[in-house]
Amino acid sequence: MIIDKEDWKNLKNSIDNIYWDIDRMSSDGKCFLNISTNLINKVEKNQNDKIYVVMENTIIDDEIFNGIIGVTTSLKDAKLIMKNEIKTLNKIMDFDSLNATNINDVDNIDEYDNEWLYEKDDYSYSLYLNGEYNSNNISVSIKEKSLINELKKDKER
Repeated sequence: MIIDKEDWKNLKNSIDNIYWDIDRMSSDGKCFLNISTNLINKVEKNQNDKIYVVMENTIIDDEIFNGIIGVTTSLKDAKLIMKNEIKTLNKIMDFDSLNATNINDVDNIDEYDNEWLYEKDDYSYSLYLNGEYNSNNISVSIKEKSLINELKKDKER
């Protein structure tokens, strides 16, 4: 959950003001405030401004497809979005029929001219025709960004 700093400050101030007048409050009201305070403290403790952007950069037979596939605050969701996009691209290109070689298994890349190579990890997947990278490649990746920094960049523009 991402909370605007000004909204957060206002919420905390309103809770503090209610506590200030706690003498006139019923025991139910005091219980509610304690629950609210515990929830606020939990959110504050777990607060982070990380967002995950799932991006695709694909060139198939010189046709370019660039774009953001998804944006989420959950790395788990970002990985799921990336996995689903790779499945979709696999249906289009039938990766298995390409007999692609893992780049980590290649000693001399020159021996793999005009052959499909791939590399993957938890945050990216790339498949490309060696020697024709600018004409045939697929890349899906997750980029971790700071929402606050991205919003600052937007204001500066």
